[in-house]
Amino acid sequence: MKQGPSQTEKHKKKPVRGKNGGVRPGSGRKQGTLNTKTRAIAEKSAEAGITPLEIMIEAMQGVYNEEGAIKAFPYAKEVAPYMHPKLASTLFKGEVDIGIREIRIAHVYTKDKVGDA
Repeated sequence: MKQGPSQTEKHKKKPVRGKNGGVRPGSGRKQGTLNTKTRAIAEKSAEAGITPLEIMIEAMQGVYNEEGAIKAFPYAKEVAPYMHPKLASTLFKGEVDIGIREIRIAHVYTKDKVGDA
């Protein structure tokens, strides 16, 4: 018995070829953009002079000073991504000219003897 499309298949957005409606690349709010409420909270805490990152760093420093690096490690692990973001990997496509034009082999080494090329 053949079944119809599932609910998720029915409601998927399909591109429209006309000028109006449908999914268009690059439209809508960009991912990671702060909404007005999140931005207001961040600005309020910054005006007060204390941010969540500052609290995390202060807690880490307090534990480090009293109990040492081993105990402060979990705090450092949580703070590290904000202080040292991961580097993005890049792929290089192209040619590199390093100035080497020709390599001459002066001697040929074999198991038995050394001789000129």
